[in-house]
Amino acid sequence: MTVEGQTAEALIGSAGVGVAARFEAGTAVITPHLELAVEGDLLGGDRSIATALVTVPDVGRTQTIASSGGAYGRLAGGVAVRLIPAVTAQIGGETTLGRDGGDDYAVTGRLAVRF
Repeated sequence: MTVEGQTAEALIGSAGVGVAARFEAGTAVITPHLELAVEGDLLGGDRSIATALVTVPDVGRTQTIASSGGAYGRLAGGVAVRLIPAVTAQIGGETTLGRDGGDDYAVTGRLAVRF
């Protein structure tokens, strides 16, 4: 994926904590994680993020994100499960908390195969 450059006005600061653990269940390895951060637009500017897949560069996506007007929280977490040594499944999600103009939500899933 390619991402176009950003301007200094779009700078965001973040500080927080994260925890992760690793458990084994038979041959599977389970790794849950949770992160909590306080973020803020340091220079107060809006940002526009333009992306495209390297394999399909003509199909781009642009997302405009308005300045939050101050500090807000971000909560993220998920779990990765190594099913066998070469296959890992992941699911995760995140949300912003107390962001001016509305909160953002995301859910992601991924299946990774190594060979």
